[in-house]
Amino acid sequence: MFLSDDQEGTRRRDYSHIQAELSLCQPPSSARDVHQLYGLLRNAFTLMAMLDYPYSTHFMGSLPANPVKVACDTMLGGPDLLTNLRDTAGMVYNSSGLLPCFDLYSLYVECADPTGCGLGFNSLAWDYQACTEIEMCYESNNVTDMFPAMTFTEDARQRYCSKRWGVQPRPGWLRIQFWGDDLSTASNIIFSNGDLDPWVRTSLSPSLIAINISGGAHHLDLRGSNAADPESVIKARTMEAELIAAWVKMERVRFRQSH
Repeated sequence: MFLSDDQEGTRRRDYSHIQAELSLCQPPSSARDVHQLYGLLRNAFTLMAMLDYPYSTHFMGSLPANPVKVACDTMLGGPDLLTNLRDTAGMVYNSSGLLPCFDLYSLYVECADPTGCGLGFNSLAWDYQACTEIEMCYESNNVTDMFPAMTFTEDARQRYCSKRWGVQPRPGWLRIQFWGDDLSTASNIIFSNGDLDPWVRTSLSPSLIAINISGGAHHLDLRGSNAADPESVIKARTMEAELIAAWVKMERVRFRQSH
């Protein structure tokens, strides 16, 4: 597609405006840059939703307590939505306030997890696992979600994993390896779910127990106790401890009886 001189000039002014308002180190100048910007912004909201704890955390960047509420307040904090968006994304990428600008390609790296793998050695391990074990072909479509449409198909995953790691994903491997549709025949498993990050919400049997935690974010019950913990997670941890203790006691009895 060819643009007229006027159209090209307008596009450059628009990109320069976006650079200034979002404090980008370079103006986006291609479809790839725009796609990368979308990914960087989507990843910021994804992390804040996953780490929406009632206290500040510092293990995947430094986030305040209740970061989703802080993000909403920031987005609604003034009339300039692009500036608000910059400050909201800055909660994840510039919590120290020391970065003079956002570098699209160093702050966010695309990988086999469409929501982002993070940075550093841990991110490489997760990226490889997302290529070989975990199927995460999630997409945003701007219809059922608030993000720009960004596709991530199984074919795209295969191409990426082959190029990045020299491996081919194994569709269905996780389901085959860990019981899949026959999960109900397993036993002694607790499915703990924060209602901000739910997975298995309904118990499958008397020993496949779903525990739902009101106000809980990603694995809140597996974190250390905190004075800001809601009562729901305190009760969930107590229930989990009691269930596991009962299972251990039952196995001890079975062992003694068999010997």
